[in-house]
Amino acid sequence: MFIVLLFIIFLIWYHMPIHINKSVSLSTLDGSKQAEAKIDVAWHRYLFSPTELKGTITLDGTEYVSINKLLKVEYGNGFFDQLSGKFRNVRLVVDFVIPQKNMAEPTKGDIRISVGDKFETIFLIVSKDGEDLYEFYGPAKTSEEVHKVLERMKK
Repeated sequence: MFIVLLFIIFLIWYHMPIHINKSVSLSTLDGSKQAEAKIDVAWHRYLFSPTELKGTITLDGTEYVSINKLLKVEYGNGFFDQLSGKFRNVRLVVDFVIPQKNMAEPTKGDIRISVGDKFETIFLIVSKDGEDLYEFYGPAKTSEEVHKVLERMKK
């Protein structure tokens, strides 16, 4: 009975999202443009499918929402693809979009993101109308700091 109770406690703990709420300075590679991002996201863990990132990113006053918070996003072609992704430690990081009434239409702007587990390194590509506008790295305010971020990303 005690083992069953421990297992239930483990399941409850495992399904609790890991929240990340922080502000971070971002810069382009050459340091010509800076931005401030407010990140309010959570890693959602599941037993039989990959961990996924959900939440919002506010970049210079514009709020972007993870598309999996607005729509159901499936990983792979069913249960066994999801399970194999879980065992390969796949982390689903989808695009963040500007919410609109009809999500079936192309979005006006989006962010593609690559991050470290705890957002210790961030890479954002900001797009508008399908065209990439900026590539931001962070946390960084200058070109020199961006290059340090890139070194950490390589590790």
